[in-house]
Amino acid sequence: MDVTDDAQIAGAAARVGEKFGKLDLLVNNAATAGVPKPDNSDIRQVYDNVLSVNVTSVAAVTYAFLPLLKKSEDPRVINISSARGSITRLTAKVMPKTISIPYCVSKAALHMLTMEIAEAEPEILFQAVSPGHCKTAFNGFRGPKDPLDGAEVAVELALSERGSYKSALWENEGNGMIEVPW
Repeated sequence: MDVTDDAQIAGAAARVGEKFGKLDLLVNNAATAGVPKPDNSDIRQVYDNVLSVNVTSVAAVTYAFLPLLKKSEDPRVINISSARGSITRLTAKVMPKTISIPYCVSKAALHMLTMEIAEAEPEILFQAVSPGHCKTAFNGFRGPKDPLDGAEVAVELALSERGSYKSALWENEGNGMIEVPW
């Protein structure tokens, strides 16, 4: 599904509603990154695109599926994010220098979106995950982590007993589930 296409989003929600009548788990995993040209002549276009896919589209998809989530006995939304959006880690100099500032900004905004919708919809469990720097096409297969290992954090949250993990940003870098500071 093209998450920037409202008709496709509505169609997907309608199909899920017709086939299943409810939705137990929504995982928002679409993302993009961008780097403005050295002269910043395309800065608005790059930021608009990254924020549209990584934040606005997550909101659009989530709100389209909210009615179906509310019909579930244990509704959950997991937003695939990144520790790159942690302002705490950035200011503590824990993160290496980034290639894409727009991407990092969008992930910080995604964290806020996750928590704000969690406050507005308390019957639904909203969480964000940081899979880590995985070896995927997204980064030219340069990440050191296997994508299956990166998926472990989302799988743990999806399958855990309700109440095991609160609404927060979570990661698992091989040493168990850790809450990442915003």
